[in-house]
Amino acid sequence: MSMNYVENVTAYYVKLIDEDDPTFFASPECITALGIGYDEFRRRVSDIDSTVFGTSVQITTTGTGYNLGSPVSPVRIMGLPTNLTGPRVSQLLKVAHVDTGTGVALSYLVPAGSMDELNVVSAQYKYFLYGTVLHISRAASIPLRLEYIPVSIVDWSRSVTGNNEWIDELVEFHDVIALLAYANYASVDGYQSPEVDALLARRLQSLQDHLQGRVAERNRFVKEIW
Repeated sequence: MSMNYVENVTAYYVKLIDEDDPTFFASPECITALGIGYDEFRRRVSDIDSTVFGTSVQITTTGTGYNLGSPVSPVRIMGLPTNLTGPRVSQLLKVAHVDTGTGVALSYLVPAGSMDELNVVSAQYKYFLYGTVLHISRAASIPLRLEYIPVSIVDWSRSVTGNNEWIDELVEFHDVIALLAYANYASVDGYQSPEVDALLARRLQSLQDHLQGRVAERNRFVKEIW
């Protein structure tokens, strides 16, 4: 079964929980369960390879702070949905100084553990995200690139055949989304299936092997270049 779209994963999930009611496809319970399952899927993927869902934005500031949620900021990836200029940030990964002309990273800032640590005098450029404000230890005259994992925008309510709601590029592992949703459903319902649990474990291992292979190949390529 092809699992490119929400409708495909939803159909597999409904089959797993053995639900005969055709209206369950569009029920809030089904939509919520699959949303939770997909968030878990993205987290597991990103823990191994943060580049799979990663994106970036570039900001320019002459001070030591930039409010990523303020309506007056040119770049907004936090705050009200109507306020956003790009995908909402879920996890900030890296902050880099970039070349104004090429956009190539010149150096990466060091993450601070607190505002107090940020304010300790140091030769290092450091950053700390406090609420919606990105603080940096010293003002910079060149742009900053924020590399981050965005919040998913997949609409799990679009489960009708033909909706064609795209999920992501890991199409060969989208069954894992349904299996993770089932695991959450079963824990709430108080019923566990050893067979499904075993299948989930195997598929998670396959997903991990696939992602680690991507990371290893990328690292090998970088080592050869340098």
